[in-house]
Amino acid sequence: MKDKTISDENITKKIEKLLKVAGISKLPVDVTKIAEILGLNIKYQPYDDNFSGLLIRHGNEATIGVNSVHHENRRRFTIAHEIGHFLLHKGDLILDKDIRVNYRGAVNEHVDYEKEREANMFASELLMPTKLLSKDLKRHQLNLMDDEQIEELATKYQVSRQAFMIRISQKF
Repeated sequence: MKDKTISDENITKKIEKLLKVAGISKLPVDVTKIAEILGLNIKYQPYDDNFSGLLIRHGNEATIGVNSVHHENRRRFTIAHEIGHFLLHKGDLILDKDIRVNYRGAVNEHVDYEKEREANMFASELLMPTKLLSKDLKRHQLNLMDDEQIEELATKYQVSRQAFMIRISQKF
């Protein structure tokens, strides 16, 4: 059975509630704290550069695997992405009925692109919450041609310039 598509608005509401429960109101968003609150284990291990991370569920336990070779900002995005899968998607059944897996990596023939879009939206919203980002954009009167300003804000949110630019182009 195919999961129902989740609206961006519903993702934003989930994140607002999650941040409130976690007591997070300042930047950068502590994704490891959120994973801990949700009962998720995080394991770092070096992988091929094409592999970013995965979420493995086994019974009542869930673990996020993260490529330790990647830049800290990319690892943060991967953790946020996998938290998105954990909260939004059941995961694909593998091996037996107790183990479910979602992963983030290069193009794969088994990828559900809608679920990946939702998990990416979730990660972007979690790392760059709409309410906080809106305040910053108004305060800074953002100029997209000002590389220094873009870099300053991306650094503040501890995301890549590319993730920051995608976020503001899609949301604002």
